Amino acid sequence: QVAAVLEAFAEETGLDPSHRIGISSGRVISGLIVSDQLTYGVFGEPPQTSIALSTIAVPGQVLVDRSAARELDEAYEFEQVEGLVDLRGRVVEAEALIGRRSDGEENRSED
Repeated sequence: QVAAVLEAFAEETGLDPSHRIGISSGRVISGLIVSDQLTYGVFGEPPQTSIALSTIAVPGQVLVDRSAARELDEAYEFEQVEGLVDLRGRVVEAEALIGRRSDGEENRSED
């Protein structure tokens, strides 16, 4: 949906916005942080992984970690992406989101 909105914006304005999105799933902790300013934060491995994925995605790409891709597998189609290394130098196992599956398309078989 975000990609479609950006495309419509680009057509309407003549500007060329790009997006790089990272998606991860898992347990997180969230809460308010009080310092000079009240801030809400979400902490844990999924937010860190999402940020790492968004930094290594190419413009226009949505990278999804394997755990989130398995959760979304029945509704969305993915493409394997090999050789991803995040800014911390760690190998990242992720898949590129292609789009929603059509209603008649069979589900991908489990590995």
